[in-house]
Amino acid sequence: MSEFKQKGDIIQGTYEITSVFPFVEGVLYYTTVKKEGPDSGQTRFIHAVNMKKKPADYELDELMSRNQEMFFPIQEVFLEDGKLYQVFNKMEGILFGVYLMRSAPLTMDEVARILKTVTNHLMQCYDEEQFALIDPQNMMITSTGEVRFLFGGPKRLFGLRAGKRKM
Repeated sequence: MSEFKQKGDIIQGTYEITSVFPFVEGVLYYTTVKKEGPDSGQTRFIHAVNMKKKPADYELDELMSRNQEMFFPIQEVFLEDGKLYQVFNKMEGILFGVYLMRSAPLTMDEVARILKTVTNHLMQCYDEEQFALIDPQNMMITSTGEVRFLFGGPKRLFGLRAGKRKM
């Protein structure tokens, strides 16, 4: 598979890459919309990940409709050059890793709240045969204090085995 794109490259003829960030899985791009229309000039984060096989349309639809309480909302999903691109809605918040650097040490109440939220999200992911990576780089604290994952979704889309939790 080809390498990931670099600063100045264009994704899908629409998004010009202004910054490239190594990500827990794949690459995270900060882009500017270059296509004419209401979004022209706006910025978007786009996550790109290599795919082992071409996903079915219904799998991409599942990714688009993933639970927005657990995952940051996606505006668009597409394939290009063997990579899956997820264009995120306009992001408001901060990556959890950056939040930790700026806010440490956290109070025990805040630690408990974050751990409870993440645990509940993971249990729900498991029940829905979804996944999310637990990494400060893959978690976002929204402007309202909610915790959401960036990368994750249907297990089968990413070649992971599904299972049910035993009680």
